[in-house]
Order: sequence, then structure tokens, then C-alpha cells
Amino acid sequence: MKRLFALFTAMMCLGALAQPSELASYNSRHLRIQKGAMWTLGGWAVLNIGGGLIARSQSSGSTRYFHEMNALWNTVNLGIALPSLIGAYQTDLTQISRSDALKRQHAIERILMLNIGLNTGYIMTGAFLIERSRRGDTDWKPERLKGYGQSLLLQGGFLLLFDVTQYLLYQQNGKRVMPALLGQVRVTGNGVGVCWVF
Repeated sequence: MKRLFALFTAMMCLGALAQPSELASYNSRHLRIQKGAMWTLGGWAVLNIGGGLIARSQSSGSTRYFHEMNALWNTVNLGIALPSLIGAYQTDLTQISRSDALKRQHAIERILMLNIGLNTGYIMTGAFLIERSRRGDTDWKPERLKGYGQSLLLQGGFLLLFDVTQYLLYQQNGKRVMPALLGQVRVTGNGVGVCWVF
């Protein structure tokens, strides 16, 4: 009988961990952050592709390669932004459970941390290419190395700022709901327990 009561109490507690309105608010904010981020990334990509192609045709030397790389680089950004935007607008918030929300929160934080590391690598690669262009002892044209390096500095810097901002926004949103999702979980020396306070 005690085990049955304990199981019933645990099930009631797990159901009460997050009120539907709290979960809905969290999911709604998460989706707004995603849409805002993807509109920003898509806008940046379109500006760089259009501006890069136009400026490339009207310039020469390292400036030409700078604009060329900006246009090329942002085809990838646009390829990320468009499907993400379409997916965001097709998302049914009522179908996102508490456990799905937690998984999404942890997944996006891990992805953004990985991206922040990659962005740092892009910046370092850009600085390396610029330095390499000064040597002049390469099969690549020095002006190409310089232009591509400058582009990588710009694109890596933008993406670093973009991903850090996203990480902070998602983390802030997660902090709002985590107490509601996990607030009744207690860890003791004997294990993990859930209690229902009423």
C-alpha cells in the first residue's frame, strides 16, 4: 500500500511540476527567439550575398576577394536560416511536452557553445590568412588570402556575436522555467525524490 501511495504521489508531483501556462510561455519565448535569430541571420545573408556580388563586380585586388568570400560564405548562412524559419513557423507549440522542452533547451545550448568555438576558429583562420598574405611565398595570390582573411574576420566576428547573444537569450528563457520544471525535485543522500506541496 505504501508503494502504491508513493507511486501515486510521485505521478501527481511530476504532473504538477510545470503548469501548462508556464510551459506554453516558455515554448512561445523559445520560438520567438528562434524566429528573431533566423530572420537576423537570413537578413545578414541576403545583404552579404547581394552586396558582395555587386561590390565584387566593381572592385579589384583584395577588396574583390573580400566581397567574393562574403557572398560565398553567406549562401551557407541562408541555407541554415530558411529551413529553420520554415520549421519555426510550422511548429505547433501545443505538441511540445515538458520533456521535449528540456531536451530542446539543452540541445540548443550545446549547439551554440559548439558554434561559439567554431566562430573563434573562423576568426583565427582569417587572421592567419591575412598574416600569410604578407609573406608572398605562397601559390595562392596574396590579395586573395588577404581578402578572404578579412572576410573571415568579419563573418566570424558577426557569427560570434550572433551566437553569444542567442546563447544568453535561450539561457535566460530556460532559467525562467527551470524552477517550475524542476522546482519540486529534491536530491538527498538516499536518492532523488519528488514532493507535492499543496
